[in-house]
Amino acid sequence: MRKSSIDYFVTRPSRATSNQKMKDEIEDIVIDKILDNDQAACRIIIDKYKSFVFNLAFRIVNNREDAEEVAQDSFIKAFKHLESFNRKAKFSTWLYRITFNTAVSKTRKKKVVKNEINEVPEALLPIASFDASFQQLKEKQQQQVIQLILNKLSADEKALVTMYYLEEMPMEEIAEITGLSKSNVKVKIHRSRQKLYKHLSHLLKHEMHDIL
Repeated sequence: MRKSSIDYFVTRPSRATSNQKMKDEIEDIVIDKILDNDQAACRIIIDKYKSFVFNLAFRIVNNREDAEEVAQDSFIKAFKHLESFNRKAKFSTWLYRITFNTAVSKTRKKKVVKNEINEVPEALLPIASFDASFQQLKEKQQQQVIQLILNKLSADEKALVTMYYLEEMPMEEIAEITGLSKSNVKVKIHRSRQKLYKHLSHLLKHEMHDIL
């Protein structure tokens, strides 16, 4: 039996590179159905993006209950303002920006102080060492260690590292999601590397055997 357009949308991998144009067209169909008050279409969008929305929120607010609230609020905002979505952009990027702003707003209400962006000479950053060490942890799926070192960052820095390293998003998309310029995204990621390198090096040298 031939699958409907919606069935095809749900069952295809969300990040597959093949048939991207067709997938975008199908997503447009789903969005049109949401605008026509189709609740089933809302569920399709939620199921497709709920994991990343929750994970991004959790990285920022660092609390499961708050992250669930942020995720719910983000979807509500997205559906409420769906008519304003510019279809020339990626829907996922638009949704992730709503999530990012909602989560950061929640941390501000809890008086979490955001760090200011400071220019750091790129030559002084241990980028290669940090990247190699972080990739080593990722390949070994040491989520405990990753979470431990990420908690050394501010909420927005932690979100940037999550998007860049764990979700492997390009800096251009991260800039669009966060509302920062690409250069500021780059600076904050570099600064985060510098902050994390000391903690990561200590864990790799002295504590990794306890975790493994």
